Amino acid sequence: MNTSCDIKANNTVSPDNNVPHVLRANENRAMPPPPVNGGLYGGPQVDHAWMPQAVTPTDTNLIMENLKTANPPPGALAHFVSTVRPGNNYVSMPSVYNFNQTHEQNCGPFVIHGTKPSC
Repeated sequence: MNTSCDIKANNTVSPDNNVPHVLRANENRAMPPPPVNGGLYGGPQVDHAWMPQAVTPTDTNLIMENLKTANPPPGALAHFVSTVRPGNNYVSMPSVYNFNQTHEQNCGPFVIHGTKPSC
């Protein structure tokens, strides 16, 4: 059987650009900065222990930055909580890759995402 495959590299589902993955509201735009004092108190920013902490509310930030302080198990920083629903949400997944690199006898097409063992 003679098949022709267009075997591509396993590229990340969220390509790099000038907006860091942890700050992305969509593929090309950053989230707005958090409000002063969490939006609960007026005046200048106060950094007391009981005050709201400034956090960018994205899935990627919560998984890849905030989870680091919890001493997560191996591979936990590569697991994401959402699926992209265009027009409804956006999740930047820099450590998730499209499954494209296959053998010529089984060249797809595939719609499979996965992580690399080094994550």
